[in-house]
Amino acid sequence: VGVHALRSKRADVGFISLSYPGGIVGHIHVSWADPNKVREVVVVCSDQRIVFNDLDPLERVRIFNKGVRVDPVDEPIGFGEYNLQLRDGDITSPAIPVSEPLKNQSGHFLHCVRRGEIAFTDATQGMAVVRVMEAIDESVVQNGAPVEIDWSDVDLRDLGFADTIR
Repeated sequence: VGVHALRSKRADVGFISLSYPGGIVGHIHVSWADPNKVREVVVVCSDQRIVFNDLDPLERVRIFNKGVRVDPVDEPIGFGEYNLQLRDGDITSPAIPVSEPLKNQSGHFLHCVRRGEIAFTDATQGMAVVRVMEAIDESVVQNGAPVEIDWSDVDLRDLGFADTIR
């Protein structure tokens, strides 16, 4: 869903939901209108949560060893009947040197060109990014309607989904 909060020709606020093979989902919130600058990636699994905050100079990565699971009981009728088992553990903040991501990416690309090596992100992954961005644009035009991407010409293992393809 895109919003024209600043009354410009382009959407300046976006709420994007993505779904991937294997039940993986993603949510992206972007905004030119929000004065609070946030660059954060959160990965949530059943027993850990990892937070990457590009703007935090001290703890750019935090690993929360916390989890939740539902007891396998009969299907609950309401929310209050869920029996959740919470697990609370340590929070780890590994030391990660501060660096400039675009400089690192450009340096890696030049290294690969000079040595004839394959880059971490190749043309297939670049094409996938473009397809997702085009689908987002199409969805915004359709007021947030889901847009399927045709991956029939791509081996999804090349995009990192080797473990989710059956």
